[in-house]
Amino acid sequence: MVRTWVCWIGTVLIGMGLVAPACRKAQEEYKESQVQALRTLRAADRLAVQAELQRIRDAVLQYMADTGQAPPGNIEALMRVLVPRYLPRAVTETHGMPIQCFVEGNRFELRAAGPDGQFRTEDDIVVGGP
Repeated sequence: MVRTWVCWIGTVLIGMGLVAPACRKAQEEYKESQVQALRTLRAADRLAVQAELQRIRDAVLQYMADTGQAPPGNIEALMRVLVPRYLPRAVTETHGMPIQCFVEGNRFELRAAGPDGQFRTEDDIVVGGP
């Protein structure tokens, strides 16, 4: 009877020795797949934000071509001159990220505050004109 218990405990411990590393590996692979899915989602969001900024940029360029003027230097004033002729609706944020317009001379920059929510940091998404 004792020998049966010893054999059974030995078998369980040996099995755990083989199963535990496999479980750890599966957990690590799962974690990595979650991280990769998050990266893909962030990349997709980034592309969508960039596409929205490009759409606004195209509207600003058309406005500049039509009026010969530089765009207003803040997003609210910019939307007032673009909507409804150049854009169907005002856009001051996209995918939860606020947008700003910065103008210097005839050049402009549309900037979405990236995931950190702060402007003029590394994670900003930027599209510029002329």
